[in-house]
Amino acid sequence: LSAFYETMLRETEISTPENYRVVVMSTAHLTESDNETLTTCASNGVQAVLHKQSGFIVTVYENDTYNERMFGSETLKNIILWAKNAGFSKIEFNCDANVLPQFPAFES
Repeated sequence: LSAFYETMLRETEISTPENYRVVVMSTAHLTESDNETLTTCASNGVQAVLHKQSGFIVTVYENDTYNERMFGSETLKNIILWAKNAGFSKIEFNCDANVLPQFPAFES
């Protein structure tokens, strides 16, 4: 059996693992409307938004066309643009994360 598992492991090895950068910030940066929009998007299967108990994970696309069609407040759009320009592929909005001073906060 040992040889069998070694063969299976070799056949499933990934030569170049995919990776991406994530920036984490407080959900305080989201307006009430942003929260509602992100919840609706996640509930309707929009691939760019994952709803978690602690907040959301939002995909930042390399293609500006996709980012420009992003939903939400001007603040959220500015955060997405900032994340893209800083080389991040995801934004995690987490209720326990830090408030970043460069963006407005709408709740404490």
